[in-house]
Amino acid sequence: QAFALADPAPARFKVAAYDCGAKRSILENLVRAGCAVTVVPWDTPAEDVLAMGPDGVFLSNGPGDPEAVEGTYAQVEKLLGRVPVFGICLGHQMICKAAGSDIEKLKFGHRGGNHPVMNLLTGRVEITAQNHGFGLVFPSLGALVPELSGGRVQHEDDLRCWVEAGVAPVVQNERFGRIRLTHVNLNDGTAEGIAFLDLPAFSVQYHPEASPGPTDAHYLFTAFARLMEGREDYLDIDIAEDRLAGWSFASGKGAA
Repeated sequence: QAFALADPAPARFKVAAYDCGAKRSILENLVRAGCAVTVVPWDTPAEDVLAMGPDGVFLSNGPGDPEAVEGTYAQVEKLLGRVPVFGICLGHQMICKAAGSDIEKLKFGHRGGNHPVMNLLTGRVEITAQNHGFGLVFPSLGALVPELSGGRVQHEDDLRCWVEAGVAPVVQNERFGRIRLTHVNLNDGTAEGIAFLDLPAFSVQYHPEASPGPTDAHYLFTAFARLMEGREDYLDIDIAEDRLAGWSFASGKGAA
């Protein structure tokens, strides 16, 4: 609703957005975060995108099996490490595929607007909107780095073990170095988000644009802007403060 939307920030970043079936509201949220967005087709060569000189690349949501869009994740593999990258839903899976991970068909797909997701970095629970039937197999990204994973060396299928331990584990990926698990679904213990530690990229499986759904995860657009600024703490954001930043319940004479 209008009362919950902050005015768009001045455009500071040039962002190329891969359209795999993007929601308009996602693009609008990128604009509110200070991005001048150019939408490109799902199979645009990475070389063409880099030639645009973007400050960042966004990978959108989209329908179906991620194996069917090899034309996208083959380009993502060329983009990672060259420019900051942020992916949502199918875009998250494209990043994972580019890193060589396995993607599984979930026994029960995630649909609807009330899925609890734990942010392992902040300890906050986000109520999220989701609409997907496939998900990342986190252990397939690589072996655990014990010194960054609470001393553990053995993967577990149910990722809620990391919620209980209060640890955001890190794996060593053969292609792109260290990758951290950042978000976990509290309903079934599946992966909901990752962040690369040796290059500027992160992604989430759920929908932070709140169309439809709650606004707990709005902060991820702010996080993308901070990533493009080069901040290492880009994901360390108070979600309540970020969500309420633009709210205005009254205006004019007598407003509080």
